[in-house]
Amino acid sequence: MRETNDLRHARVGAVAGSASVNYLDRERIPHRSFPTLHDGLEALKEERLDAVVYDKPELIWMVLQDFSAKLRVLDIVLEHENYAIALPKNGSPLLPLLNAPLLEETESAWWDQTVFQYLGKKQAE
Repeated sequence: MRETNDLRHARVGAVAGSASVNYLDRERIPHRSFPTLHDGLEALKEERLDAVVYDKPELIWMVLQDFSAKLRVLDIVLEHENYAIALPKNGSPLLPLLNAPLLEETESAWWDQTVFQYLGKKQAE
């Protein structure tokens, strides 16, 4: 598989209730839902599916931990998602404690090495 269109002609799995299901529904890509990522990856390993669509960091982690002998994660991103930390609007004591260290860490060589160690590439695209 090289692109989203390839999924239209494949047996695709996703985790029920996930953003992946929302994406596949929006793109009108037929898919089968599984209660957990592990269940979907088991179906893929057993060749009952051609692909599983899910959040890339978690997908990579689970494949590396439990399925590395049989499965691999392709270097395809279907939709970028940003993650955030929510704090109270009226001044949280955590704000100054989080801002500087987060910025410092995500711009460090340690961050790049850690991302590479777990995701197999340099800092996220």
